[in-house]
Amino acid sequence: MPTKRIPISRRRKRVTPEMVEMFARGLQIMKSGAHERLEAEGGRRGEYIDIVKQIDWRHIGPHAISVFDPMLDGPMPGYLKNYASGRDWPESVELRRALLQALEDRERIA
Repeated sequence: MPTKRIPISRRRKRVTPEMVEMFARGLQIMKSGAHERLEAEGGRRGEYIDIVKQIDWRHIGPHAISVFDPMLDGPMPGYLKNYASGRDWPESVELRRALLQALEDRERIA
């Protein structure tokens, strides 16, 4: 039976201080290269993956480009248009920009 209901996105778009803190921690882990090594090898891969799941999976979706990917700072590559991550590209870009701006604002105040 047809329905007149219109599906809406229920993803949270609000950037919280907790998200900014996790994002800063994730960037720090990436910068040190510890995201590529397991904890047993002196890295912080498990912590990094937990942060990615908390931010990306909750607010964009598990198939989207991660807000930690610097590729989001440029134009979308053409090949992504045919993938689910291409559909979510604008949301990923928007969230990354909001997190970077919040991080910059936090550092300016401190």
